[in-house]
Formats: sequence, structure tokens, C-alpha cells
Amino acid sequence: MTRLDSSAIFTPQALRCTLSWADMHKLTFLTVAVFLTSTASVAADSISTTATDPDNTCSVLDKNLPGNLFSIRKMGYLRKEKVVGDTDYCEHQAKDCNVHTMEFRGLTLIVLAKKKTHEASTLVATLSAPSWNLLGDVKVGQTLEFLEKHYGATIPRNVSPVVLKGECTPLTVWHANGRVTKLNLDCQACI
Repeated sequence: MTRLDSSAIFTPQALRCTLSWADMHKLTFLTVAVFLTSTASVAADSISTTATDPDNTCSVLDKNLPGNLFSIRKMGYLRKEKVVGDTDYCEHQAKDCNVHTMEFRGLTLIVLAKKKTHEASTLVATLSAPSWNLLGDVKVGQTLEFLEKHYGATIPRNVSPVVLKGECTPLTVWHANGRVTKLNLDCQACI
């Protein structure tokens, strides 16, 4: 490529005059490649489950997590917590609830908690470490074959992430080399 003077201000016209025809095509190709790569990683295939509904996994999550905000904070080293007033879930009692985003190592929880009683209900759980065994049989690090048997769905090996969807609850699965690397369970979809 042609070297450009870093002190000069380039308009699109000046840039076209400075770069050769081949350099412009390389630049265009790189721009298109970056765009396609970024959009491909955002899109996820959605697959319907036939054996177990991911909503059942939400029930297991609720059983494995404490129902109190203080107890959830003590589950591990809490790296970050963000609290936002609720506007979506406690309809007529919005001033009585907060949404807490809690980040642990390998686990992120979005929790709805009542301000006075500190009762908590999980809206979204994202697991990226095998040490968090909160979803029962479904774990980070296990084989895709197990997930396929458990949910009754065929997971394409060349696409990641993949969304396993039951009646209303989506479970997003990231995978590599035939193993689960990350899970995102959105339990708020049925609310």
C-alpha cells in the first residue's frame, strides 16, 4: 500500500487520489469482510426443542439459587453489581422493585428484587465457567450430544451461538469443538 502522511487531513477525494486502484480494492474488501464477520457472529440459529422445554431449566435455576438478594451476593466473589429501578416487571408496584445485574467470575445474573423484603427472582443467567452448576444437568463444558438428547434438538456444529427455544424460554448455547463454552438462559421471556 502507498504510505500516507499522518499530518495531512484527507478528504475521500484526496484519499482516492493517494491510494492506487489495487489498494482501494483491498480496503473495500477488508471493510466488507469485517462487516460480514461482525454480523455473522451476532446472528444465532433458533431451534425448537422437542424433549425438554428450557422453561424447566428455569425452574431448576430457581431451586438452585437462593431466594434472597443478600444470599445471592454471598455465592461467590461479586465483581460488579449494577442496580436499576424497575419499569417492566412489577407493573403497578414499579417503585417497590429493582433490577440487579450481578457479575461473578463465570456467571452473570440479572435479578428482580423487592426493595423492602429483598426477595429475588432470576430473570437472566449467563454461565461461562463449569464451576457454576446451577442448571441441573445442563453445564458449561459438557458435550453437545448431551444437550441434543436432553432437549431433543440437533445442534449444528458449524454455527455458534445457537438458540434452543421451547414454548417461550430461549437457551442460547455457545460451543466449540463439540463442547458447550457458554450458556444464556432468559427466564424473563415467559413473564
